[in-house]
Order: sequence, then C-alpha cells, then structure tokens
Amino acid sequence: MNLRSCAREIELSEVLKAGHWPDACDANLRKHASTCQRCADYVLLALAFKASRAEAVVHANLDHPSLLYWRARLRRRNQALEQLNRPTYFVGSFAFLSALLLAVGFLFWQRRYVSGWFDWIRAVPHSSPFRMETLSSPPSNWSLSLLIGCLGALLLFTAVALYLASDEN
Repeated sequence: MNLRSCAREIELSEVLKAGHWPDACDANLRKHASTCQRCADYVLLALAFKASRAEAVVHANLDHPSLLYWRARLRRRNQALEQLNRPTYFVGSFAFLSALLLAVGFLFWQRRYVSGWFDWIRAVPHSSPFRMETLSSPPSNWSLSLLIGCLGALLLFTAVALYLASDEN
C-alpha cells in the first residue's frame, strides 16, 4: 500500500471540483490518471461520490419553506408552553399528594370510627325505604372530624388556586 501522495493529486482535485473531468482538462493529466493507481482511485471515488450526491438531490423530498417555518414556530411555542406548565404540574402534584396524605391522616386519626362508618354504609342497601330512621343517624363523633378534614382540604385547594391565579408564578 502506497501512503505517499502523488504530485499531481492537487491538480486533479481542482479539475474534479471544477467539473472539468475528463473532457475539459489537460490530456497529460488524463494520461497520468490512467497510469497512476492513486490518481485513478481518486477519480473513481470522486465520480462515485458526485453521482451519489446528484441522485440524492434528485430524490430529496424537501418541504416548502413556509411549512418548515410554521413547524419551527409550533415547536418553539410548544416548548414555551411546556416550560410554563412545569410549575403548574408540580403544584398540582403537590396538592394531590397533600390531599392524599390528609385523607390518610384523617382515616388514621379516626381509625376507631372508620369501622362504624363502613357498617353504616353497608346497611344502606338492606334498609327499608320506610325505615329511614336507621340511616338518619350516622355513627357518633364523626361530624367534627369530617368538618376538620374538609376545612383542611378546602384551605389547601384555596392556597393552590390563589397561587395559580397570581401573576407572579
């Protein structure tokens, strides 16, 4: 394998780039390219790449520039919306997790009454419509706990709504 370059390789390169090969170039250069293996390989590769590029340009399916511009604007707008919605997503997730923790905490706090609530709920399908007094008295000591839990949830959701409505977020 010959790693040395040919003395006429630069001249051959300029002729190929200008598009003068083989008809508009010097006859001595054509003769040299036919005898020098390195220059012959260079010409073969250059012509193959040129033909491949011409074929790719013919078969390229380019969209209209206005369509490309519209897509770029749409992509930029969507990225801006995603960036703006990121804090809202985190606040919503925080509000959901807070409400979930509040509900779990409330159920844990009132765990001795929860079984009574479920018994009361299970009695609803078996009660007679004429005996509503059985359903009108829910388990005792549940109204204060439920009121506190509902007020806490209302306070949390009010804070989240105020944060989302403010102009500084």
